[in-house]
Amino acid sequence: MAASQQSGNRESPGTEIGASEAAGPDRGAFARRIKIFASHSHEYEDLAREFKRGVESIPHRASVDVSIYQAMPGGTKWRQWVRKELRDTDIFVLLYPHAGMQFKWCSYELGAFLGGIDRPYVCIRNTNIKAPLDITDEWQDCLANVEGIRQFLLSLFVGGVYTDGIPICPEAGIEKSDAWLRLQAAATNLASSFERARVRRDYYTQRICIESDGKANDLFDLETDLEKAVITGEEWALRLLSLQPNAKWSVLQRELAQRQPPAQWPSELMRAFGKIKSGPIPPPFTPFRAGDRAHDKVYLPVITRAESIDERLRKVYLIFVEADPTQMRSFFDIWVPPSPPAGSWTVLIRSLLMVLHARWLHIVPMLNLARRLDDDDEEAARTLLEGVRSTIAALDREFTERDVNLLETYSDVVDEGLVDEGRNLENEYRQIRQDLRFPREPLARTVPALIERWITHNTRNARFIAALFMIKARNLTKATVDSPRA
Repeated sequence: MAASQQSGNRESPGTEIGASEAAGPDRGAFARRIKIFASHSHEYEDLAREFKRGVESIPHRASVDVSIYQAMPGGTKWRQWVRKELRDTDIFVLLYPHAGMQFKWCSYELGAFLGGIDRPYVCIRNTNIKAPLDITDEWQDCLANVEGIRQFLLSLFVGGVYTDGIPICPEAGIEKSDAWLRLQAAATNLASSFERARVRRDYYTQRICIESDGKANDLFDLETDLEKAVITGEEWALRLLSLQPNAKWSVLQRELAQRQPPAQWPSELMRAFGKIKSGPIPPPFTPFRAGDRAHDKVYLPVITRAESIDERLRKVYLIFVEADPTQMRSFFDIWVPPSPPAGSWTVLIRSLLMVLHARWLHIVPMLNLARRLDDDDEEAARTLLEGVRSTIAALDREFTERDVNLLETYSDVVDEGLVDEGRNLENEYRQIRQDLRFPREPLARTVPALIERWITHNTRNARFIAALFMIKARNLTKATVDSPRA
């Protein structure tokens, strides 16, 4: 059965070596040097170095040499070097860490190694690759986990699988020996290197790149030569901007100026070029609407990367992050930024918005459900009660996080009557929460009444805040008349 048809490793002869067998009679030293050629793609040269370092760290009676192309001296004719190395190679090992690895030169090296001679070939395949390569499935491969690599090393050093049955380091099969510890360390380190190659990198691919069209000279700078720039990127991002690949900057400007409303971010980007050269990447630009009316969505343009050479800006990468207008509107409605001129109004405005949001987003929908409850539907009433409790807890957390305390904040403007009203509202709310925690049965009759009390309290709360607002407004008018310079 070919290895590509197997789900895992077969045990190679001699790989499971017990301490007594490893310490048994010496079957003779392997007289000549053992040469291993580690074939790999250039982007995984660190993995090849780890393989070489691990194998050569294990003590051995024969000379074991791992050849990787990084050992080739500068100025060497590489084809001649490869052919010479492969002529003397005893074992060909393909390091296969990633399914997307380029195999052009590995295939060339394998062909040169085989050359009509039957010599051992081993593919060490990463654990997330389901099957060996077609060009290697004639040979049994090894999985690149600690156990799989350990079995390969035991086959090599203890089992004599590749050395005519003669072990080259029988001590590596004796538990806790120095050679055994080195073999375990080599297997662990190499498995970790393969593990790093399994890291999946997910990128936000909805991006464009603004760069030179390839004809610009070395003095190209986006800040001054933007008319020479072209726009490349993923198909989806270009379609979002209604652009063809390699479109000019002027085409983008013209297209986005026709949007309703016109997109502002191209102008903002142009103004940011100078700052990008010497400072951090700026925050997101003004949102804009997509051109596809069938998917009329709002997007935030964000610079993710910029490349400069000697203060000349060569490339800028932008991504377009879809924004949910409903979520954004809710955030900006509640978050009123404090400022010195209107700082005293901030808590008041925020509080009223929170009370109204609680009413229309939560209390009214729950009241509608309560009014449709059947008098004997206890299960539906219990479910509604749990929803009410959860919502009140969330609203309480929101008020606490925003540190809303109207009586303390506006103690200088409230009169005795408003103080009493505020205290009554606080006590009433505490009682509603208490009654919701321990409601009387039947719930189908009690829960609707509790929600009615909740919405009545919400109405009184809104009126209380409105009264504070009116006092602030009267004081503002009075201050303007009495002190024009205030």
